[in-house]
Amino acid sequence: NWLLKATYGRTNVKHHIDPKLEDATARKFGIGVDYNLSKRTKLYADYGSISQDNNSAIGISYAANTNAGAGLGATKGFDIGVQHKF
Repeated sequence: NWLLKATYGRTNVKHHIDPKLEDATARKFGIGVDYNLSKRTKLYADYGSISQDNNSAIGISYAANTNAGAGLGATKGFDIGVQHKF
């Protein structure tokens, strides 16, 4: 009845137009678990984190970053819930 889920992604942006700019990297990591209560109902919990270099312009919000002073921007989230299919 348990299902463990995980994901990882990474993207690199190379600045070919302006060689003075450093290349930028963004990473995504997620882990979660589902527990089936029945054929149509499950409980779930997930955690995810997205981080990027300071010079990255990939579109991840930098304003809410918790690690801005450490040289990396990061956005983290957690969710739990119940899913029922009607």
